[in-house]
Amino acid sequence: MSYRQSLGNRTSSVLIALEGDADDVRVILVERAPGGIYGGQIALPGGKWEPGDDTPLATALREAQEETGLSPQQVTILAALDPVQARSGGFHVHPYLGKVPTGLPLVPRSGEIVRVFTASAKQLIDPASRQHRWLTFAGWPEPKEVECVILPGPTVLWGLTLRILDAALPFFLRGDGHAC
Repeated sequence: MSYRQSLGNRTSSVLIALEGDADDVRVILVERAPGGIYGGQIALPGGKWEPGDDTPLATALREAQEETGLSPQQVTILAALDPVQARSGGFHVHPYLGKVPTGLPLVPRSGEIVRVFTASAKQLIDPASRQHRWLTFAGWPEPKEVECVILPGPTVLWGLTLRILDAALPFFLRGDGHAC
């Protein structure tokens, strides 16, 4: 049975690409272009399965390359994490934790990604960085209060991306915020 047959059409993968040294680990994030179910949101590079993707990892690496220009050869996979069910869109998401060289020239995919940027892993796991905000989106009939991290910009990171990072980063970072 193939990867697609085993998981169905609502399968996707993301890459948690980390760069930097032990004192300043950073996570590569993207801002999605307006439109669609995840339009305008901050996310990890990734997307849904396509023909030709033999494994969830192949999906994550292909999508990261398409969205940011990150070559699969530049990624050292550190771990495959447990899949997560998206609360909207119905996707079954396979996250992969990977290390990449610092300072790669990443370029957002025109029409799909507005920008590629990095965020401090220390800030993302710091409880003091957490807030609750009321957010609205075209697909929601009423505003919802969500937990989020406010990044410079100001940029609001929340939802599935935050849940995935909450599961991944503690395994990579020691209690003091430094890389293991």
